[in-house]
Amino acid sequence: MEELQMIAFEMITTVGEAKTFYMRAVNLAKEGKMDEAEEAIGQGNAVFAKAHEHHFSCIQKEAEGEQLPFSILFLHAEDQLLSTEIMRDMAVQLIDVYRELKCLKGE
Repeated sequence: MEELQMIAFEMITTVGEAKTFYMRAVNLAKEGKMDEAEEAIGQGNAVFAKAHEHHFSCIQKEAEGEQLPFSILFLHAEDQLLSTEIMRDMAVQLIDVYRELKCLKGE
């Protein structure tokens, strides 16, 4: 159980960092800094990949027959993982919208 809790905390910490990059990307796009926004998305994706690795390690263990205990903390970590993935997708879409808006304004 302790190992699962550590994985959960790693996931929560990592997705929190990724969310920060994704929100920064949207704010940069809003300011018209598209290259920096794209860079922030890339940085978020690199961090987010680590959370996926932690999550996949648990899935792999269970697929190999190891019975993992139920954990509200791990469930929360999975929820944070999912919401961050949605946030990333929305951030990418918003950057595209800001890019198009900038073109329409003639900037």
